Amino acid sequence: MPAFPQILIVEDDEDDRQFIREAFEDDDLNCELVFAVDGSSALDLLNTSDRLPTLMLLDINMPRMNGFDLLERVRSSARLRPLPVIVFSTSNSAETIAAAYDRGANSFIPKPSNYLDFTRVLSEVRRYWIQLSRVPDHSRMRGTF
Repeated sequence: MPAFPQILIVEDDEDDRQFIREAFEDDDLNCELVFAVDGSSALDLLNTSDRLPTLMLLDINMPRMNGFDLLERVRSSARLRPLPVIVFSTSNSAETIAAAYDRGANSFIPKPSNYLDFTRVLSEVRRYWIQLSRVPDHSRMRGTF
């Protein structure tokens, strides 16, 4: 098993991916980051990996397969269903938040507009989901769709 928890970041915006990468590095957030640029790429990674990530950080507005569609696919899969999913999006209307929870999101966090807030928010995400919260051991979940 790898030394650090793995976080799948599903984000199409290159600047946001870079913010996330730097925030984890700058705050010494010891996690292995895996990036997918859309829902289709993320689903491919999830279906072909022997190890599921500890956590998924999911944007909503993406090409090919958006975050809502990916979330529905994850929640409809016995193998993927236990994966904690945090929706991390600039689309934070009441309707969007409700839609995320209706589809099975574990949390919805509005995407910060500046780097310092990105770092603070991601530090709290890691602290809660990696240090405090306990999730199933995904390495034991070998079922298929």
